[in-house]
Amino acid sequence: MNFEQKKNVGFRYVLDKLSPKSGFGAKALRYVSPYSTKEKLNEELKNLDIFVDAIKSNPNAFDGINAILSHIKDIDGTFDRIGLDVSEVELFELKSYCSLCNALAREITAIFPTLCGIEILNLDKPFEILNLSNTSGFFLSDEHSQKLADIRKEKRFFAQKLSLSQGEEREKFRLLHLELSAREEEEEFRLRRQLSEQLLPFVKSMKHNARAIARIDLLIQKSILCYEENGIIPTIGSRFELKEAFNPYIASILKEKGKRFCGITLSLDGVTVITGANMGGKTVALKTVALNAYCAICGFPVFAKRATLPFLDFVEILSEDLQSSERGLSSFGGEVIKINELFAKAKKSKGLLLIDEFASGTNYEEGAKIFSALLQALKKTPSLSLLTTHFDGVCKNATARYQIIGLTAEAKSRLKNQSVVDKKNIAEYMNYGLIKTDKLSEIPKDAIDICLILGMSKEIISLL
Repeated sequence: MNFEQKKNVGFRYVLDKLSPKSGFGAKALRYVSPYSTKEKLNEELKNLDIFVDAIKSNPNAFDGINAILSHIKDIDGTFDRIGLDVSEVELFELKSYCSLCNALAREITAIFPTLCGIEILNLDKPFEILNLSNTSGFFLSDEHSQKLADIRKEKRFFAQKLSLSQGEEREKFRLLHLELSAREEEEEFRLRRQLSEQLLPFVKSMKHNARAIARIDLLIQKSILCYEENGIIPTIGSRFELKEAFNPYIASILKEKGKRFCGITLSLDGVTVITGANMGGKTVALKTVALNAYCAICGFPVFAKRATLPFLDFVEILSEDLQSSERGLSSFGGEVIKINELFAKAKKSKGLLLIDEFASGTNYEEGAKIFSALLQALKKTPSLSLLTTHFDGVCKNATARYQIIGLTAEAKSRLKNQSVVDKKNIAEYMNYGLIKTDKLSEIPKDAIDICLILGMSKEIISLL
């Protein structure tokens, strides 16, 4: 999914809930993507489960770790310069980094002794190299080099002479002081390069720790998200099932309007179709499945009562409100171009395609035929597909069909008895839940009922 798609389905909303403390964690958050192997994904989810258990037992469980992480900057650029000339500031940052890594290792080991695939390596040796002056900071002290000590001693001597002299003698001392300053700078450069070269054997360990720090930082944030948003750890198995899944992004919008999100329960196999009239919540259901599936393959918690998903190579969504007119084509033309791309992808690997109201922008007869053809073609791919439609008679080749419950007979009766009915009234009575139905059953004609309830002109209704 591209940036706009992630934003529209709610994944950007989820990412914005995370606040990594370290520089490495903040950078890793910008590059969150699906895991490339099932083994790596399961490892991440197992660790996430451990972190979630920790915060459930003690909401302050991460305070000590976060205090250390907040002092760790992103110094990847400095790592790459080790072995070359590095500044005193960079040497200080490396010394501080080594110290913080060792403190973090102790904290992690004490709280999480059984993490999978995450280890903070010991950096005592590079710390000792940089701690010759035995202070909390870093500077090139006289202890680093006898030559440096001698130059500085002589420099101080001539500085004193310079302050007490005048005339030609003062100029002589000034030139000697300048020469000693140049020699001091040259020796400091040599020492920085020497220290930099001594650190070379530890670059790999430092970079390893940076990756581990980023993972730990994001795991903490994901566990907090799971705890605060009532998420769960998904199971990666052979089937795709969601029970009462919700979309926190859409739920937050509904909450502001005083409404509640209706959970989505469904299982996917082959090609599944969701049918229902317009206003019936098909797009919301599609985005909810898209968000939770994408969260799962990125090693995030999902938002449901229960979730089992197969390992997916990708999650892609095609929806009218996610399209771009950058190609200068009509809405339908843009859909066709995108469908070709997605179909090619679906044939090569096992992913999840979510397609909203394909071909609805063309005439009904042709649209239904094209939709049916797409359905049959997708059924032959290894990917899972979830499509929505309001076309009649196109689901006979689907693996399964779900229907938006929509307006029940009781709801329609109550709406008809209200003196004033508007779009808001109807939304309050609309049931956006899913029910599994016969693939050949007719799509409910809620649209006509809505026209009646909203008082469409009898002259128009009589011609239906």
